[in-house]
Amino acid sequence: MKHNCIEFGRVAPLMRWIILVAASAAICSSLVAADEDRPSGVKYPVLAHDINPKNAAAYEKAVARVMAMSEAEMLKLVPTRTGVLFCGCPNCDGGQQENGQFDWSIDRPTTLRCKYCGHEYPSEKYPANRTDKGLNMLDEPVEYRYYFDEAAGRDYWFEAAADYLRRGWFVEQCAALARCYATTGKPEYARRAALILDQFAQAYPHMAVLKQWPYRRRGIAKPTPPFPNEGGKWGRWMSDEVPHALPEAYDLIHDSPELDKLSQERGVDVRRRIENDFFRATIDYLFTFGKEPTGAHFFNMSPFYTRQIIQIGRIIGEPEYVHWGYRWLNGILREGFFYDGMWHEAPSYHYQVTGGIGQVIEALHGYTDPPNYKNPADGLHFENFDARSQMPFVEKATSAPLAIAYPNGRICPVHDSWATSKPGPPRDRTVSTLLPGFGHASLGCGTGPNQLQAQLHFSGSYGHEHADSLNFSLFAKQNEVLSDIGYSHSKLRHWTISTIGHNTVAIDRRDQSIKDAKDSDGDLLTFIPDADGLSAVEARAEQAYRGLAEVYRRELLLVRASETDAYVVDVFRVKGGKTHDWLLHGSADADMTAECSLPLAPREGTLLEPGEKWTEPIGESSSFSPYGLMRDVQRGECRDGFNATFTYAASSGPTAGAGVRIHLPGLTDAEVFLAKTPRVRQVGRDDRRAYDYWMPQLVVRRQGESPLSSVVVAVHEPFQPQPFLGEVRSLPLDPPSPWAVALQVAHGDQLDTIISTSDEPPYPERRLPDGVVIRGRLAVLRERENQIIAAWLIDGLSLTKYDFSLDSPIARYEGTIDSATRKTAAGGENAFITAAELPDGDALSGRWMIVTHGNGHTHGYQIDRVRQDAGKSIIVLTDDHGLEISGQQTTEYYFPQRKIAGPNRFVIPESAVFRVRN
Repeated sequence: MKHNCIEFGRVAPLMRWIILVAASAAICSSLVAADEDRPSGVKYPVLAHDINPKNAAAYEKAVARVMAMSEAEMLKLVPTRTGVLFCGCPNCDGGQQENGQFDWSIDRPTTLRCKYCGHEYPSEKYPANRTDKGLNMLDEPVEYRYYFDEAAGRDYWFEAAADYLRRGWFVEQCAALARCYATTGKPEYARRAALILDQFAQAYPHMAVLKQWPYRRRGIAKPTPPFPNEGGKWGRWMSDEVPHALPEAYDLIHDSPELDKLSQERGVDVRRRIENDFFRATIDYLFTFGKEPTGAHFFNMSPFYTRQIIQIGRIIGEPEYVHWGYRWLNGILREGFFYDGMWHEAPSYHYQVTGGIGQVIEALHGYTDPPNYKNPADGLHFENFDARSQMPFVEKATSAPLAIAYPNGRICPVHDSWATSKPGPPRDRTVSTLLPGFGHASLGCGTGPNQLQAQLHFSGSYGHEHADSLNFSLFAKQNEVLSDIGYSHSKLRHWTISTIGHNTVAIDRRDQSIKDAKDSDGDLLTFIPDADGLSAVEARAEQAYRGLAEVYRRELLLVRASETDAYVVDVFRVKGGKTHDWLLHGSADADMTAECSLPLAPREGTLLEPGEKWTEPIGESSSFSPYGLMRDVQRGECRDGFNATFTYAASSGPTAGAGVRIHLPGLTDAEVFLAKTPRVRQVGRDDRRAYDYWMPQLVVRRQGESPLSSVVVAVHEPFQPQPFLGEVRSLPLDPPSPWAVALQVAHGDQLDTIISTSDEPPYPERRLPDGVVIRGRLAVLRERENQIIAAWLIDGLSLTKYDFSLDSPIARYEGTIDSATRKTAAGGENAFITAAELPDGDALSGRWMIVTHGNGHTHGYQIDRVRQDAGKSIIVLTDDHGLEISGQQTTEYYFPQRKIAGPNRFVIPESAVFRVRN
């Protein structure tokens, strides 16, 4: 078959430019609208600008420097070539990410001064010794001079970095000049803004596409699509290509006669040049990455250029740009968010995206299409459009991460999330919460200063991820005592994303696999938010060690000991490989001391193995063995359990004296290492401080023949000022099970017996030496002076001790989901329909049903009520399940939008509780 095509590299420059623009413009027939096509009746400024006339004097003061220049001097300084953001200093190791490295001033427009060592560029010590040559999109030759460090293999584009900073200054000045014109009406401000805009409009077609990224070789990219995502003509990556601030400045001066005068002086319609050769051209460039607002445009920076596309569409009278933004908004809500409202990457990026979506909604607000216009792509005509009222999911998404926020209002910094992010106010009370789509559970209790929160993370790998499945973090006594370090751009970034840098288990000293995102989600097995004083969650994540882990599960129980204190039982079950490292580090916020009940001896060096070499990182892209960061290592052997205590140091201010004691009862055949590791958060933007801040690090290592099985049981006891638990000891079960555990925890005059069997129906009978007998999966028995005062039985049939018995006639409800309805669809309510017999009414209200889909993954859904209809049980849920079920086919309406074959089976565990009330 013969194909007619044109090869970009072999056509004339002008024709190639025409082809590129035409290809992008195919999104609609009006992308290059002439003056006569502009909708009539457009009044400028089109946008609502946050400008206060009372601030006119301040606005004028802000532009005094640029107004002091002659027009010729100013235009000579406006950069006309692509700049470079990422540029380091070869004279020092200061800074971070090759970004924000230099001080710069318009008074010395070509000079850069390192913020950390003071060295200035241009520099005789580091001269421009290399030249990169290439072509722009008009086939014109372009070249850049730069310094190349032969020994380090790194390049430094000082001239282009100065251009980037100078351009940023003129963008700010242009916006400020436009504000001055809007508030004073003085024509000289409009003229200066117009001159800057026109200078950029003349320069943009001639700019080269540069590729740039921290610690990677920069260079002139080929002048034809596909263009590099990490670079551009205007932007340092594709999402920065559509300019900010300048379209808004143009909106403010659009009707100024100064634009007409400038057009007469230059013999060209300056307005059309700004609109077509600059604004439209940047959008044309962006559309080479995807003409339609589909998956290529659904990422965490896309809200911001989408907002600009809409703004430009409104300013230049291009309705297709506005409708493009509307279609993008509909798409990203479905294709980027889980059904629980959570963005698929990380809480910090969630707030970035939802904040950007808010800007998109604001940009759309009140928009009206030209008369008789109907968009050819979506068939819609907008009149005074209000996007927010049509999209209630936006409100759900906006608040989703608050479900797992710490009591102090900070987000739990899982994946690439900044630990200092504080999206919500501190709260007075904490309860257990779950993000079932994202994969994160929080067991919580307490009020005021005694709020406790134990968090279990089990999300998939969908961008900005960490190798952190089944990571555990603990907030208690107003402090983050066991931390997830969170996001970092420091040279120790690899530590913060590694499995070894998290509170989880590493198999064979390897990181979990986060490269293959397909089916990488962890799976929820149980979630009991509150059974009258007991909370529980269990998740599995064998896919984190795909092909290596046969079992990889973690169970947390939150047990209240009093009105002020609670403890967490932590059971990690793992099978696979030859080495299991149970990892736990302290607070990443402040200094802590560490003690261990075992006799420990210093170990020389780090926790690297013989023959492994430490490679000092140079930037955030550097890889290294995280075990090389474990310093001041002490080693011991554990034959019958031990405990370790992390306590905030006296230098920690108001947190001093608070801490957590970690009990590991019954642990045998293990090596124990107590060390220190970098806590990273305080490094800021200066990598020279990478080793200035440390936190205690505990490693419990078990080794054996593959596949090794381990059950590590820990009791985490947060305290201030003193520990409150007595003896914590393990108990044998009869008959034994490789995964069943039992222990006793003493506190005050009370004794708790905790049993976790992992048993399934029909639940074998298991006995403890003190007469306790259980048939079930999970139980807690509390005694005072040999009298049972409380008991909990979850997913079980019976719990007895001598003459005491707690029975549950039904351990769990199970069945298959036949079909589903959604409130947003024709069904009218969020519900699952099953043939299984379930109790009618509110008997199951508040329970979480665990659904196993045909692909083996599980999700949780909270029950509101059950009603009967035509012999079926209708399980009405508290929220949208986001599933479309048709026979044996299930489709996820929201991210990741998988199509799943096979039945959906569910389990609803029952619970029985006995309490003696005072």
